[in-house]
Amino acid sequence: MVRIKVRVFAFPIDPTAEHAYMIGSSPGGLSPAIGMIVLDDDEDLTFESVRPRIELKQENGLLRRNLMFQEALFLMTAARNPHQWPQHTLQTYWLGYYAHEDDEVPTIIPVMPQCRPFESTYCA
Repeated sequence: MVRIKVRVFAFPIDPTAEHAYMIGSSPGGLSPAIGMIVLDDDEDLTFESVRPRIELKQENGLLRRNLMFQEALFLMTAARNPHQWPQHTLQTYWLGYYAHEDDEVPTIIPVMPQCRPFESTYCA
């Protein structure tokens, strides 16, 4: 069984560079877990196959956007944009993992290797 916690990383804000009123309650960094998905650990499970499970949910015969994913999208668009990326790219996301529990920042998985099995080098 695999448990995947969904969190959003926002660029940290330097409180000495911006007024505290501007920072508000979003200091940046990694958010607390928005939600968790529990999946069966099988050989076909890849990071690529996890994306639809994060984004979509089957409910009453309809395929809907998962509420947890809507919350993640809100956090992504509300976060600070220090690199001035175009508005349409602010809801783009990458998957990542922690190699060690004490890591402060997750290791981002490039898009192409996401089709590798879950139990490969990412989950060692």
